Amino acid sequence: MSSQDGVKNEKSLELYYDHYKDTFSYLRVYIATRDKVFYITLGLLILIFFQSNNPDVAKNISAVLVKKNIGDSIYINVNFVNSLLLFAFLSLIIKYFQLTLLIERQYPYLHAIEEELTANLGVKITREGKSYVEAYPIVLSVIHRIYSLLFPGVLVSVVVVKFLNEIKFFGAEWKNGYFLFDSLILLFIILIIAAYISWSQFKDFKKSVEPQPSVVLEAPEELIAPEFLDKTDDNQSL
Repeated sequence: MSSQDGVKNEKSLELYYDHYKDTFSYLRVYIATRDKVFYITLGLLILIFFQSNNPDVAKNISAVLVKKNIGDSIYINVNFVNSLLLFAFLSLIIKYFQLTLLIERQYPYLHAIEEELTANLGVKITREGKSYVEAYPIVLSVIHRIYSLLFPGVLVSVVVVKFLNEIKFFGAEWKNGYFLFDSLILLFIILIIAAYISWSQFKDFKKSVEPQPSVVLEAPEELIAPEFLDKTDDNQSL
């Protein structure tokens, strides 16, 4: 290998490793954002559940808050506030599952990059691959199940309860615009959750394969750890 090729390959490895570090940094940002959205969604979920099961109490609390901060001149339309909460809830649900899928789809890509770097650089890089899954703690498995199964199940349950309470509240006035709007929002939430479960648990019935990096690098010998270099020589002699 010429010195020019060695410098070129060394630069390629450096850029590839920088890409790996950047990808991991972005992943940490995605996780932090996902967690914040999760807590906000959970808070709004509790609020909607309380408002759905105690509409009179929720109305009185809203009236007190409006009177205290704005005054008596504002009329509170409970149906409008309810629809506004559901729309905000739908927006958070979309953002939450968008971030969750983005995070889950990044891990196979990181694993593939680590394999490429390990094979070509001669240094074991397994932070998100083998080292992460080996002796995986039970508590982390439980937490993952909470995120991927329990939380979507709770969302579906609350949505169903909310819809039943809406039917009870509007009764014969089911053609009311607020009821139709709320029902459409609740339906969208159910569809989004179903689509997420379809991918996370069944990978959409294995229709596609996760994209893998197809970079083939050749590291200069001075960058390869001795034990890997010996194995390479042995393989070539065979």
